Amino acid sequence: MSPRRYQLTPDIRQAICARIRKGAPAVAAALACGIPQEVFELWMRYGQARRPVRKYCDLYEGVRQAEALVLCEALMRAAQAPPTDIEPVSNTHTGGAHGAANLLATCREPALNHDEPAANHDESATNGQGTRSQCARDGGATARVG
Repeated sequence: MSPRRYQLTPDIRQAICARIRKGAPAVAAALACGIPQEVFELWMRYGQARRPVRKYCDLYEGVRQAEALVLCEALMRAAQAPPTDIEPVSNTHTGGAHGAANLLATCREPALNHDEPAANHDESATNGQGTRSQCARDGGATARVG
């Protein structure tokens, strides 16, 4: 399939963003509008270019805004939901309803502990003995950036 066969129009952009705002994942929204995944991903990359063409920039920004809106609405609904019996969060995977309860409990915890390194930055500090400290949240599996 040739990406040239598909044209990004304001109507296509609006239809994709509308489906995302209703909760569809971005790629599924594009597919529902008749745009193949490869073409949609190419358009999104074009929108992030150093000097993007306006229509691709509008698509990229519209998709990101729609995704953020859905996430914010879900977080606000979760914050307003009455508390349920939630088991303490553990490091073991129990799956099923327990896994969902653990995820919800984790989401309600404070987002950042200033005593721990962030999970997405270059941990260039050492623990004083010349070795890198490990991130406590992910068992040291943090990817090194840079």
